[in-house]
Amino acid sequence: MVVLLENPHKSELATFLMQVFITLIVCKILGKILSFIRQPQVIGQIIAGIIFGPTVLGNIPGWSDYIWPKSSLPVFQLIANLGLIFFMFFLGLELNLTEIKANWKTTVPVACSSIIVPVGIGCAVAVWFHEFNDGLLVSKAAFMLFIASGFGFSAFPVLATLLNAMNLLNEPIGIQTISLAAVEDIVVWIILAVASAFSSGGSAL
Repeated sequence: MVVLLENPHKSELATFLMQVFITLIVCKILGKILSFIRQPQVIGQIIAGIIFGPTVLGNIPGWSDYIWPKSSLPVFQLIANLGLIFFMFFLGLELNLTEIKANWKTTVPVACSSIIVPVGIGCAVAVWFHEFNDGLLVSKAAFMLFIASGFGFSAFPVLATLLNAMNLLNEPIGIQTISLAAVEDIVVWIILAVASAFSSGGSAL
């Protein structure tokens, strides 16, 4: 049982509730502020994460240990991942797959072309970086594919959240955008799987 005003670190549940409370309050405040300049709430959530992280408040001694003790992070991350899963599930329920299928002839070529540029840049950066770091214990192919996949990801959940917040998810522009992001992420996940096969020393096939 959680007792009001008790030290939250005496209970894992109290610690979790404190983290949720602080997160929701800060995200809501930032979301409200950004709404005055017509920005979706997800931007406020991203900024809140930056503020809580090592970039800002994480530099304050004791902040992370008190508010975000390492022992509490697995539970918080689990709940966050579950929330993301349910959110993406409900977004899927709202998507009109008929419209997506109708636009596949446009979606696939555009998605492929939009993958080539970032993945190509990622490969070039990886090759250059690998040449100047002889101490890397990973194969050149695996390293190149890992970096390339990082350049190619579209941050699908963030994109879907933005479109949903702007009521564009089922509009033509939203359908086209989400379709492109889905195709891009599928291809990039395949690249990442191949990179994992290379890094483990096995065959990519």
